[in-house]
Parts: sequence; C-alpha cells; structure tokens
Amino acid sequence: MTTLPAKQPHWLGGFDEHVRWGLNGDSAYWLQHDTVMHPLRRHAQRRVAMALFSRHDGPRLHTLHDEYALGAADLARWRERGDWAAVEHTWPSGSFLSERDGLLRARFFGANGQAQISSQALSLPEHRVTLRSPLGALKAQPHCRDGLWQFTPPARLGQAAMTLDGRSDGGQWQCYSRLAAMGSAQLQCVSFAGQTKANVLAMGQWLAPALGRRAPLTIAQAQVSVGGRQYCFDRWLPNATTDAPEFGDYRWLATLVNDEFRLHIHADGGNPRITPWLALPDTRNRWLARTLRVTPFASLRLRIYPRGSDQAYIDLRSENCLLQTVLPD
Repeated sequence: MTTLPAKQPHWLGGFDEHVRWGLNGDSAYWLQHDTVMHPLRRHAQRRVAMALFSRHDGPRLHTLHDEYALGAADLARWRERGDWAAVEHTWPSGSFLSERDGLLRARFFGANGQAQISSQALSLPEHRVTLRSPLGALKAQPHCRDGLWQFTPPARLGQAAMTLDGRSDGGQWQCYSRLAAMGSAQLQCVSFAGQTKANVLAMGQWLAPALGRRAPLTIAQAQVSVGGRQYCFDRWLPNATTDAPEFGDYRWLATLVNDEFRLHIHADGGNPRITPWLALPDTRNRWLARTLRVTPFASLRLRIYPRGSDQAYIDLRSENCLLQTVLPD
C-alpha cells in the first residue's frame, strides 16, 4: 500500500491501522492490519483480521484473525521501509499474507475454518482525503479491486464455502494516533443512489466522559465529494448551534459546519440480528475494555444545507456504507 505509508507507533504508545474493504452485490470483504504499541514498551502487537459479509439468504459473516508481537528488530525494519509496498508475513500454522505492487495474496488457517485471498488493485485515485484530529489522522482513498476472497468453514459443520469473486468497489484507509480515544466512529461510502460521482469520509472521536452537567467531549470531521466538488468540514469541536456527535454501537449521528454549509450525518447499521456485524475485542486502549464493530451494509443519509437555511442543498442516501465503531463495553 505505497500510497498510505505506515506510521510506526511512538515509543510512548499509539497505533497504526490500515483497512481495505469492498462490495460486490450483496457480498463484501474487510481486511485490517492493526499495529499497537502501549506506553514505555519496546515491542508492538500486530493483528491481522479478515471478514466476509453476505446479505444473501439472510445475514452471514465469517471472520479469521491472528496476532503476533513485533520485536525491536521488526520495528527497525518497518521504520526503514516506511510503507506496505512489500508486506510479507507467515505464521507457524501455515498462514501467510503477502502484498506487492497491488497484488494481495493470503491464506489463513483458524479454528473457525480457512480463508484465501488473491486480489489485484485495479484503480487508485491520486487524490486522497486526510482528516486530522488532536490525536492523529485518518487518510483514505476510494479504490477498486478484482479477484477472489473465499472462506471455507470446517468440514464438520457441513456449511458451504462463502466466496466473493470479481470486481469489488470500496476503499482503503489508514488511521493512526498516539493515543486511543475512549470511543470512535469512522465511515466511508463510495456508492450513493442516483449519484455516480460522490463519496464521503468521516470520523468522530469520544475524548472524555461526561462530568457533572457537562456533556461528553466529542469531535468530528468529514469530507464529502459530489460531482467533483469537495465539501470539507474540519472543525474539531461543535459550535453553539450544533449538537455534539452521538455515538452508538451500531450507529453514528453528527452535525458539522464550515463557513458556508452545515452537514448532517445519519449512519445506521440496523439490527445486528438482521444486518451482518463483525465484533472483535479492541486492544488499542490499554485501560479500557472496548469492542470493535464493523458492517459494510450500514444505511447512510447525508444532507448539506447552506448556513442559515433549512432546505437541503444536497441529499444523498446509500445502503452500502462501511461503518466502524469502537466503544467501551
């Protein structure tokens, strides 16, 4: 992933997360590299997780993940290389992950089955979006891949393999920070009903809990692209005329403003019994037990209003938004 250079977590702590995802009809994939270093430690922990989602014949989800420690020598090599241009990992189980020149190949073995990946990047725009916060940044690009993503359950379960084959449209992002916030939400969408040239990237962070009568300290940023025009909402804090972002395990609501416009975000992942959601323990905050939740099938509504007006200037809807939340248990 040469376009999104790796960020080595600082020795005081931090994380560097890379996500790739894509949709093909009612199926989707999600792949995460997450490297975490806790304060004053000389080694980092890396997790690689893969999930396949399906809405066909009811919600289905298969996921595999593995973790391993990166010693000082591994961190030094990573710092010298500085990117994901030549990723190669192997595990004693026989699992491996390799990426070079846009070709991603992997095979994972786990108690829940095995998975294989052979996927080539088809297109990657030169322009990338960067949203910055007091703790770090989120960088992202839409992209398109072609290839095979397959999960095979154990034979004893008698279940059919789950396959995503062919072209998939989605995106990739990198989120890095020196500290893990109490909670967060990220979303990316590249497909809207009735609009072929639109995409959005947004992030929110829950920095501090409510104290007395004070509301929780939360921030949010977003960038919306419609028909080639960019709408940037990069003010960290809500002003007196907007509500603070609302975080939930399966949804995120936010209102953002800039000098000209007001943006309303309503992302809802629905009922997790109906919509396939991935749930994994999140270890990026050493002092809080948190859960990472992901779905590529969240419904999203974006409305952009001119400042001082109640009539929407832009109204976008999608049923294929990637929504990722991390909140305390």
